[in-house]
Amino acid sequence: MIKRMACLLLILLLCGCGRDAAQLTVVTGIGVDGHPGGYQVGAEVIRLSEGDGEGNQSVYLRGTGVTITDSINNMVSMTGRTLYCNHAQVLVVSRETAQNGMKPILEELLRGTQYPISLRLAVCKDTAAQTMRAKPVISDLHSVELEDMIRAGAKQCITADVDAGAFYQQVAAQGVEGVLPFLTLEERDGETVCSLDGTALFQKDRMLAVLDARDSCSLMWMQGKSGGTLVTEHAVFEVMGLDRKLEADRSGAKLTLELVLKASDSESNREALMAEAEMALAQRCGSLLERLRWLECDAVGFGSRIAQTHPKQWAAMGDDWPSLFADYPILVEVRVKNLIWGRIWSDDGQGG
Repeated sequence: MIKRMACLLLILLLCGCGRDAAQLTVVTGIGVDGHPGGYQVGAEVIRLSEGDGEGNQSVYLRGTGVTITDSINNMVSMTGRTLYCNHAQVLVVSRETAQNGMKPILEELLRGTQYPISLRLAVCKDTAAQTMRAKPVISDLHSVELEDMIRAGAKQCITADVDAGAFYQQVAAQGVEGVLPFLTLEERDGETVCSLDGTALFQKDRMLAVLDARDSCSLMWMQGKSGGTLVTEHAVFEVMGLDRKLEADRSGAKLTLELVLKASDSESNREALMAEAEMALAQRCGSLLERLRWLECDAVGFGSRIAQTHPKQWAAMGDDWPSLFADYPILVEVRVKNLIWGRIWSDDGQGG
């Protein structure tokens, strides 16, 4: 990653930017605490130097300001270098800031051209300053590791993978609430490191609650994403594929999930395992739905389906949807349409 940033410097130099390019400091990650008019912003940056990139270093800077951009611009007083945000990988917002509302941050990120629309967003339990200063586990850059962590976590249905543009669309959409990855800090071998710890639920642009890893996975499946592991009493299944069908109108909804599962077990009890998997996932979905309805948070998108298929009905009920969702009748049906097998062990202990 650092060498890739060095290539950017070389391009700028060849394009005639000269000494100005050599003074650029590339921002790889941003942490935001506080509120509009009083932001405290931390940035992980790479100090670019001419040459092959071996002399480049990652450092952490802090600044305050009225906006995020103002805070970052104010860091020049400490560095004497222009900060370049177009290659930032991730922006982490503290829980308190997210609870106060993400709209000002989203508008600032998307209004100008200094931030990439693909910038991944996340909420952290601790302050963003503490989270951004955590030690990377295997990468040179903490921001790059956070991006990789979110992308890999989404593939395993541990959490969502949402960039600035996608989250803005979620916040503006009808009948569905937004979600973001939730990060926490922990001590490992005497060092503070960052890890995924579920999913942050929103109501409009304000953070509402946090789902743990189990409920986060259930929500991802209910949203139609495949991946992750389903554990039942007698087996462990990999969710290899998932098809979602959602029907909804004023009177109620039916959510159908059809799964392709992979099991490391004997094919002799195929039917029993399929039934067990269907029951286990249906129970998980039912439990999560109870909590979402108690929170009046339609993160699955039942209301969105009504808005798409029954616009006249939605026009009459959309403004009251959060309270209506609390008592909205929903049927969840789970079907295992294919069960495939991993490694099978024969009676003599040899792999089959």
